[in-house]
Amino acid sequence: HETFRYLEEKISTLTLELTKKGSDDELYSQKLRSIELERDDILRLCQAVSGQVEEQTSLIEQLTRETCCEFNTASTLSKDLARRQEYCEEWRAQAQQVQQDILSVEQQLMGLRHNLETGERSRLGSVEEQSRMQSDVWAAAAAAAA
Repeated sequence: HETFRYLEEKISTLTLELTKKGSDDELYSQKLRSIELERDDILRLCQAVSGQVEEQTSLIEQLTRETCCEFNTASTLSKDLARRQEYCEEWRAQAQQVQQDILSVEQQLMGLRHNLETGERSRLGSVEEQSRMQSDVWAAAAAAAA
């Protein structure tokens, strides 16, 4: 904007000088009209460039905001992914521990089953022995009574 003002002032000064020096002279009049046309063209071009600069500045600011937003989103997603990977590792470790616990419980169940079977055989053996002894007692009592 400073450049535009400077150019406008310079052109205005030249215009005034030319007007004072030779307002009656046709050559000066033509130069004056030519300078005024150029001044108007320069001002139009300067305004157009200024508008483009403002537009580009706005676009750059918007892109900067979007980039920051996308960076924050990427950072959040990265943290979320890392957290989920940690959870996955924890779940794998827990799954392995559960597998080991299941194997341990299965072994304990097999031991209990074996103890139950051994206890049942022992009980059946005792019942058979008791039944034989009972038969022997009845046989002895029958023999004694006879």
